[in-house]
Amino acid sequence: MEKVYKKECYTTLGAFIVVVALTHIFPIYFLFPGLMNIYVFGFPAHYLLTLVVGWLVLMPAFWIYIQISEKIDREITDLSTRAAELEDMQRHGTAPAKGGAE
Repeated sequence: MEKVYKKECYTTLGAFIVVVALTHIFPIYFLFPGLMNIYVFGFPAHYLLTLVVGWLVLMPAFWIYIQISEKIDREITDLSTRAAELEDMQRHGTAPAKGGAE
């Protein structure tokens, strides 16, 4: 069970790093000051690039993170359910079911 929780922690940490990297792109304008003089659709490029990267690029990144997180949550639920069933059987002294109708 610890492996699954570690996987969830690493996935969350990775998603956090991606979000921080994509939402803090403003220093790129100090590295490339020419971007401040470019206009796209009448807006300065540094406004448009920040919006595009901050919203449109993060949307698919969040979707991927949510899919992975849901899969991990299902694994945790399955493991928790199995552990609870085994604990309940040990407490009541019954054998595990072999599957099939009762």
